[in-house]
Amino acid sequence: MLITGGARSGKSRFAEKYAAHIGSRGIYIATCQPYDEEMKERIGRHQVQREEEGFSWKTIEEPLQVSRLLDELSDQLANEVKELLARQEKPPVVLLDCLTLWLTNHMLLLEDGIEANLDSGVQQFENQRIENQPVFKTDGKLHTHPKTSHPQTEKPTKGEGRRLQEEMEKLEQAVKRYPFPLVIVTNEVGDGIVPAYALGRAFRDEAGRLNQAVAASSSRFFLVTAGIPVDLKALAFKPEDF
Repeated sequence: MLITGGARSGKSRFAEKYAAHIGSRGIYIATCQPYDEEMKERIGRHQVQREEEGFSWKTIEEPLQVSRLLDELSDQLANEVKELLARQEKPPVVLLDCLTLWLTNHMLLLEDGIEANLDSGVQQFENQRIENQPVFKTDGKLHTHPKTSHPQTEKPTKGEGRRLQEEMEKLEQAVKRYPFPLVIVTNEVGDGIVPAYALGRAFRDEAGRLNQAVAASSSRFFLVTAGIPVDLKALAFKPEDF
């Protein structure tokens, strides 16, 4: 099952509640990497919130090798699931949160030097913006500096693009192979403005492709807006409806 939505839409909260409903216990695959203190605090709050719900969660932090982890969990849980189903009990559920952070991690890993280019590009743009501001000279006349071009960020190379596609395909196949309850959270990033930088546009496009592929193989697909989940597959227009 795939769950999507915008930032602070309530998608993760809904995913956790849904997982607790269908599973005996939860395995939480966290793809987020805590780059700063604010992110560490946010991760800590989410862990406390999950614990307070009373549902048993085991958290596994895996920012990159999710496809391999799903295959490993499939093997590890096989006997347990067989015994639980024999007793007519619920199997464990895996919650993957989230696809777009996993994609971000891979893009930053594969795009060698892109982060540095982004940082220098932002600083360059800010410097140019300041230089282009009106300046009063001592003669009382208004002068401006000559305009300069906006900075350009490096585009992904073809080799990097192929490696990213390979990683995406590996994940897509692992999701299809996984035989037990699996809930996946992603972000809808294509409804906003066009990103100003090449890496941002590449991320938007790849996230859209990845979401489409995973949604196609999911039994259910929810869109969460302002905390309200809608089952899109139940409402989807089908070819036979023509």
